[in-house]
Amino acid sequence: MKAILTSESFNQLITYVKGFVKKSEFTEFTENTYIKLEFKNNIATAVAGDRYKCAVERVPCNGCDEFTAYIKPNIKKIPKCQIVELELSDKTLYVSYQDEIIGYRQPLCPNFPDYEGIYEREYNKEANYKVAFSAEQIIPAIKSVGVCKHHNPMIFRFGNPTDVAIIETESGYRLVCPVKQKSKEEK
Repeated sequence: MKAILTSESFNQLITYVKGFVKKSEFTEFTENTYIKLEFKNNIATAVAGDRYKCAVERVPCNGCDEFTAYIKPNIKKIPKCQIVELELSDKTLYVSYQDEIIGYRQPLCPNFPDYEGIYEREYNKEANYKVAFSAEQIIPAIKSVGVCKHHNPMIFRFGNPTDVAIIETESGYRLVCPVKQKSKEEK
C-alpha cells in the first residue's frame, strides 16, 4: 500500500500534530507514542493525542491507496520540493525521499481514541457561544501560561461572544479579545 505526498504536505501533517504526542518515561505503557496516518479518499490525515488533547490535520493526497500506518513524531523535517513516498509493507512503514529511506515498525496494538466520534459529538452539541480569536493574540497568551511551573488547568471565561476572554491560572490571568468570524457565506 502506497501514498505519495509533497514534502510540504508531509511536513505539515507531522509538524501540526507532533506536539500532541505525550512525552514521558512511562509513555510507552500508558499513552500513544505514535502519530497515526490514515490515507483514504485522496486525503491524508495525521492524528496525535493523549487522554487530554487531540490534534487532527488533513492534506490532499492524489492517488493514494487506502491504509492506516503509524510513525514516530521525531522524524526530521524533509527538505522542500521533494516527493515523499510512504509504503506499508510487512508491518513496516517506509518513508522515502531523495536518497533516504526510513523504516518504522508498526505497533502491535495501537490504542487511539475514536477522535472522529468525539469530534462529531462535541461539534453537534448546542453551543451557547462561539467565539473566534486571532491566533496572533491567543497563542502568546496560552504560551505564557504554559511557562508557569504549576500544572493546574487554565480556565477560559466568556461573558458573551463579544467580550474579552479571560484565561485564569493560579498565578495570574491573560486577557484576549475575540475577532469577527466570517460566516460560511462570506468565505
